[in-house]
Amino acid sequence: MADVDAGTVIAQTKQVNDLNSLDNRQAGYTNKFSLPKTANNLRIMQFLTLVGNNSAVPYQKNDCSLYSASGECFVYNGWAVITDGGDSYEAVVYDGIIELYKAIENQTLADLRLDFYNHDKNMQNVTYSWTGAAPYLYILADYNGNTGNTAANVVDIDYLVPAIRVEFLWQAIASRYQFDYGGSVFNTPHFKNLYLTYPKGVVNGENDRLMLHVNGYNLSNPSLFYWPQVNLNWSSTLVNELVENATTMQVPENGNYKVRLYGTLLTTSPVVLKYRVNAMQNGVVAPGNYVTVGTINSGETFSHEIVKPLNAFDSITLTLFKTTNNGFRFVNGSFVEGKMFKLSGDSTIDFSQALSGFTIKDFLTEVVQRFGLTMYKEKYSNFYTFLTLQEQLQGNHIENWSGKFIKKISEKYLNGSYAQRNWFRYQYNDKEASHNDYSFNVSNVNLPDNRDAIKSKIYSPERDFVNYLGRSTNVYKLWDKELVENPAPGEEPYTYKPLDKRFYFLKAIKRLSPITVRSVAENSTISSSAYYTESFYKLPFSDVVQDFYDPLKQILDKACIITAEIWLTDVDITAIDFKKLYYIEQLASYFTLNKIENYIPGKVTKCELVRVQYTGATPPETITPVPNAITFKYIMQNPGNARMLSIKFAANFNPVTPYNDFQFQYSTNFITWTTLTTPAGNNTIFIANAAALPAGTYHFRMYAPQDALESDYYTLTL
Repeated sequence: MADVDAGTVIAQTKQVNDLNSLDNRQAGYTNKFSLPKTANNLRIMQFLTLVGNNSAVPYQKNDCSLYSASGECFVYNGWAVITDGGDSYEAVVYDGIIELYKAIENQTLADLRLDFYNHDKNMQNVTYSWTGAAPYLYILADYNGNTGNTAANVVDIDYLVPAIRVEFLWQAIASRYQFDYGGSVFNTPHFKNLYLTYPKGVVNGENDRLMLHVNGYNLSNPSLFYWPQVNLNWSSTLVNELVENATTMQVPENGNYKVRLYGTLLTTSPVVLKYRVNAMQNGVVAPGNYVTVGTINSGETFSHEIVKPLNAFDSITLTLFKTTNNGFRFVNGSFVEGKMFKLSGDSTIDFSQALSGFTIKDFLTEVVQRFGLTMYKEKYSNFYTFLTLQEQLQGNHIENWSGKFIKKISEKYLNGSYAQRNWFRYQYNDKEASHNDYSFNVSNVNLPDNRDAIKSKIYSPERDFVNYLGRSTNVYKLWDKELVENPAPGEEPYTYKPLDKRFYFLKAIKRLSPITVRSVAENSTISSSAYYTESFYKLPFSDVVQDFYDPLKQILDKACIITAEIWLTDVDITAIDFKKLYYIEQLASYFTLNKIENYIPGKVTKCELVRVQYTGATPPETITPVPNAITFKYIMQNPGNARMLSIKFAANFNPVTPYNDFQFQYSTNFITWTTLTTPAGNNTIFIANAAALPAGTYHFRMYAPQDALESDYYTLTL
């Protein structure tokens, strides 16, 4: 415990978030006070200012708690900043969100250690992301690259990029910096279905080095006997930078290598393709175990890919194995083509490297501002509560301060942090664009004309829509596309230059319909029965302002900021709760507490109060439906059995398959949906038995898979 001089006054200013500003979040602090250089304080400060000292106190986070004379805890584990004041030390103590903001200072999203999710952008990983098993998702959209023949439901992956779930990044930040959090907004689809794109264009295979190209195997010799296994012959005169060997591919240098095998095999029975790596150890080849790649049926067109890190002089053997006891043999007409590349790394998705351009502080600010949130730190733990403006300004936690009110000092009607038009702005590729910006107006002609209230670091999609997979969709520009003058026969009519540091927010809509995914670089295709497409729903700032900032606009239209003298005690300061509203009968109004200025025990304290047009307790949040044509009328739980649900819905369209096209589905994360039952008709009442579901909170929707349309969400706790 530090020594203080008798009569030392430590004044405290308490604040959480100044409603006068949207562009910063504040911490509480004390005035600067002195600590005498007593023997005790010298030891605490590690002998700071004494000759030859090596004290780290001025450079580090100094945990500090502040107590009243009666033992009340004003600040618990705050942050003390120490400087030299000559005959004494000088100290200022901060508390609240300062610890988190100092911890993330100069840190970027790359510091979240996302290397585990780095991957090669290939067809397997693109389609794997659609299973929901990864925190990233390849959302099909026009990124201003070569999109393929989307009119025929064929998508080229070479010009796709992944998007990573904002919720995953938020959780990773909480884990990395050891804090917990809560808030209703984190359980809404607005947050759970929000993604941040990879910020730069990555083209598959653009700089991969072709090491070997075998164009057509001689597999047409119809053998008179059956093979148990056959090693594929890789000798080639077309391109060959490998050590010559008839059955293996031996690499000349360390690196990541990709082997692609594609074509058609005509065999008497299916075969299994396997590979093994033969490691070179002290000049001796050590064959590894075989790894199964996949089964190849006779007559089918196949494409298989192997990506492996190899050391110099390691080799790979590809072998076809029998699937029946009788073995197999080739018949006339087989054709197989093979290629081997040394990967350049340009097609590798490296989240840590790419996200190094986005600071964690900026990312937190983007989320906080997008949902109009205020952060409240619990005093005795690293738990942060995030409230929307609606919850903050219309909540039902109210304290009566009428008995503490002394007098009103002043009343202001101008708010210097706002203007008559307050703009929320995106970044744009076209610096003159503003199509997704929005402003809210304040009815006060004495304010300045315009002000940028929020300037996001997120880019807006382009103004014009394109037709993509049969729908009008947004363009998220990650490539510059230039027309080639007089292209040669077979030459691409456009060149594509990748852009960098373009972060976009977008949402994902799952489509249950067949699609063909191809890669020109891989010269192969793959089919999928489901995929995800882009949505910018509720992301234009016009929607953000309407959904999350209307309570603030109501305050600002009749802005009234009162500075009043309030009689507060040590107990009041210890238990102060900025999440509450405060009622003062003498002023006949409800207020949100903006700031407590220079509290000194035993003296009247000035408080800054913002008048709130309080309308009563906030009803439970109603999640805004996504834009579609299916609507819930109600979902009711049976009074005698809460697991028996009575549902009524209506759709204003005729499904592809009448009536039984609709599915009643549930989810716990808004990503993976499971069908619980199928109703008997449209615009009717049906019963769903949820007895098999474990206890928990579930989100329900109606879904029409053939039409790829979903209803609004309904959340219940079972």
